[in-house]
Amino acid sequence: EEQPNWLGFTDMASPEVALRWTKVNATGGPGLENAGCAALNKTCILVFGGRAAFNERKQLHRFCLDTSNSAGTWTQLWPASSVDTSIGPEANQGTGVLVADGELLGLSEDQGQVLIVVGGSASGTPRTDVWCFVLKSSTWLQ
Repeated sequence: EEQPNWLGFTDMASPEVALRWTKVNATGGPGLENAGCAALNKTCILVFGGRAAFNERKQLHRFCLDTSNSAGTWTQLWPASSVDTSIGPEANQGTGVLVADGELLGLSEDQGQVLIVVGGSASGTPRTDVWCFVLKSSTWLQ
């Protein structure tokens, strides 16, 4: 049986795969520990929550890589200065996150992709809530 192709390699155990790490030049960013991360597309990831300076956060950041020069750019997507931060998940760490097509959740096609945020812990208490962040409109749904 033929092995699936992964980043151009058919053998995941190949030393060539392990030697493909490249340092990315990026400054700034959220500086978080224990944040939930999910791939958005081939060059971007989303990072939600986490902990910085012993305080849990409820921020959402996007990191996009410029593959032409191995540099990256951080953008804080939420909260923006004009957004009501009482909406959305509590500040937490260790969340599970996934990017999905909003249609899978019953949203209209024009709403596009969503980031699903599940659980985590806030102030040492396990969380079981589920939230969706609609990327096009920068809004939270529960």
